[in-house]
Amino acid sequence: MRLLIMMLTIIYFIITHLGIYDSNSFNYKQLLESGLVSDHEVYKISENFSIFENNYMLTKRAGIIYGFENQPFGIGSGQFVHKFEYFKERGLYTKYMEAFEPHSLYTGFWVENGIVGLMSLLILFFLLWKFFEKNEPNFINLNGHNYLACGAILFIYLVDGFVTDVFFLRYYFLIFVMTTVIIRKKIMSSNS
Repeated sequence: MRLLIMMLTIIYFIITHLGIYDSNSFNYKQLLESGLVSDHEVYKISENFSIFENNYMLTKRAGIIYGFENQPFGIGSGQFVHKFEYFKERGLYTKYMEAFEPHSLYTGFWVENGIVGLMSLLILFFLLWKFFEKNEPNFINLNGHNYLACGAILFIYLVDGFVTDVFFLRYYFLIFVMTTVIIRKKIMSSNS
């Protein structure tokens, strides 16, 4: 099951970060000029078609590279978009791309908060996992569906963090907090 989950995560990452295009087509040129696709050919499939990176992949690569250059504390929270012109000058972005966040929770923490911030985030996730693991009997006794729902939300949150900066998507955070609060209240009421 774990292997299947890992494979699906890798497939999800690939289909959201790479595309197959005919580099001579009008559609590809439109996508390139809109900043959605790069001119970096990852792999040539045939005479006409190649695999190209899209803007999600470019931002992650720029974030990872720039993160290594700014350790241990990163460039500061919210500063990634302000380095946009610098990334263009270094050739990490195409000339058509517009500035936006790294579209990855983990890459964002890496570049903006450094190894210290990324480790803090991972410790937070570890502590949440341990909390769920410790309280599993309580969850199951209360309502197994709550435990399953909370685990599913946490799993989606962690996996989607590779391709989306989930802290910027308030609805994920809201769902996560609401689920945690509801389950916490049920645990407290069952213990009294």
